[in-house]
Amino acid sequence: LIPELRTHFEPASETEGVDKEEDEIEEDYQQAEQGRPEESVTAGGYTLTSSQSPDTERKLNLQLNKLKQRTNRLLENLIQREKEYQTLLQQTLQQKIQDLQLLQLQLKTTEIQPSASALQHNVDEELTKWLKQQRADSDAIDRVRLNRQDVKCCHLLFSKHKLFLSVCSRGLYTQ
Repeated sequence: LIPELRTHFEPASETEGVDKEEDEIEEDYQQAEQGRPEESVTAGGYTLTSSQSPDTERKLNLQLNKLKQRTNRLLENLIQREKEYQTLLQQTLQQKIQDLQLLQLQLKTTEIQPSASALQHNVDEELTKWLKQQRADSDAIDRVRLNRQDVKCCHLLFSKHKLFLSVCSRGLYTQ
């Protein structure tokens, strides 16, 4: 529960002793009042005499105690629900973090590549031969994976020389 509410409310287990103490104080007060003459007390527009006060006061204290107990039960329920909510929120947050980490890991480790058989079928033999003549290693050749059809589909106008420079600038080819 937020600190502001905790300072104003206590769980019922902490206030049960307080209710008993209030009852003892009330009994002491009533015994002291019995020996005094009748007095009038005005509070909030109501006038109570001390002879009427014990019964009325007892009823009001009983109602007050019941309201305090109900408030404490509701507060305990609220605290319990808040703990459950916080736990659920933490679990959801942890799950989302794990999902994001998994996606990041998959993006780092998984390259979008066609299958090996598809590569063999789509490989431009002339380009592969030319890359080998330029002393490109097999890893660099495998990474290029372009054929004339790919270039046409992408509307790219690469000459072999521009392609070679592009491969070199990306670190795919080392001499």
